[in-house]
Amino acid sequence: MATQNSSAGFFGNLRLSMKLGLGFGLMILLLVAAVTISINEVGKVRILGDRVVKLRTPTAQASLGMLNGMNKSLAALRGWMLLGIPKFKDERTQAWNTWIDPNLEKMRSFSNNWTNPENVKRLNQVETLLVDFRKFQKEIEDI
Repeated sequence: MATQNSSAGFFGNLRLSMKLGLGFGLMILLLVAAVTISINEVGKVRILGDRVVKLRTPTAQASLGMLNGMNKSLAALRGWMLLGIPKFKDERTQAWNTWIDPNLEKMRSFSNNWTNPENVKRLNQVETLLVDFRKFQKEIEDI
């Protein structure tokens, strides 16, 4: 007949102080692993947060500025076409100089750090369309 101690396994044969020491050591090891993983993940979140604050938000703001400028230049062109008041020509020029061109320049500088190459291609398409947009507006204004 086998004794009960032989069926208790490895831990059954250890003294209480040794069991407590192993348990404490295991808890310390788990705590170190959890803290290390947490620090690593917080670092990743910080990098992502910095990217949002320093690149993505300013990119979105510049894009909105361009859109506002385009709407303002179109409104000024419509005012010029309907009323013929020279003030509207000046407003259209001001929209380009104040909103569209400066924000386009910002977008070009931000594009150096964009992670998606498709967005750079889209910006190049927008630049091409803006050249045509400016030309057509000028032609309409001259008519």
